[in-house]
Amino acid sequence: MDGQALAKRVENLEKTVDELRRLPARMEAVEERIASCEGHILQLQTEMRDEFSSVREEAEAFRAETRAEFGAVRDEMRMEFAAVRSEMAAGFARVNEQFAKVNDRFARIDDEFVKVRKEIRLGDEETRRYMRVLHEDITERITILGRELGGNGSRRPPRKG
Repeated sequence: MDGQALAKRVENLEKTVDELRRLPARMEAVEERIASCEGHILQLQTEMRDEFSSVREEAEAFRAETRAEFGAVRDEMRMEFAAVRSEMAAGFARVNEQFAKVNDRFARIDDEFVKVRKEIRLGDEETRRYMRVLHEDITERITILGRELGGNGSRRPPRKG
């Protein structure tokens, strides 16, 4: 082997040995960095677990609050609906009362019409009787007048020409 090649090989070996000597220090630095990263990762895991727990608690509190609010709204709506239903029932009762009064008034008016009809019928009958009496009276007077004036008291239709 030639001297130059040997010197080159020795030089390469020295570089390699130098690099190998620095390797434990570099490994220690990498291990320190890995240990530091592990610590950060553990801290991140702890923080994330705490934050997720906090978010879960807040979400559950929100759910409970929302349920309570909806329950309160439902109760309020039930009360309002009951009040409105009560007011409507009272209003319908008043309307029914008024209709009953109107029905009573119509019944009284119907009774009055029946009475008036009866009075009119009775008045008609009385008027007819009175008219018959007057008719008979006037017929009798005409007959008497005809006799007194020299006729026979019967009425004849006028003679045709």
